[in-house]
Amino acid sequence: MADYQEAFTAPFRIIENRNKRSDRAPSHSAIFNFTREEAIKAAQWFMQMAERVDTDGTTCSLWDKDKQAAYEVPGFPVYASLWGKAGKLSPPKPTTVSDGSASSQDLPF
Repeated sequence: MADYQEAFTAPFRIIENRNKRSDRAPSHSAIFNFTREEAIKAAQWFMQMAERVDTDGTTCSLWDKDKQAAYEVPGFPVYASLWGKAGKLSPPKPTTVSDGSASSQDLPF
């Protein structure tokens, strides 16, 4: 397997919501920081991943709280790493089955 090559990097931190204005207010917020350059890389990555949905048929799981079951929809997941209350969003560069840069066994789903 090749060395990990990140598509972009966005550090983030988790902060507690101390000013809850209602019972529905979130307990915490995630704040992602993008430099201009990393924002451009991230936008390009999201576009490439959206195209993969069409070319490779990628899916992601969503949760139906009424049915208490997961279901698949066209899309893709994004994972971030968290250490305590700070972390980094740095997904790998996209590979596709259709252009030959990955086999279907190499894709993480």
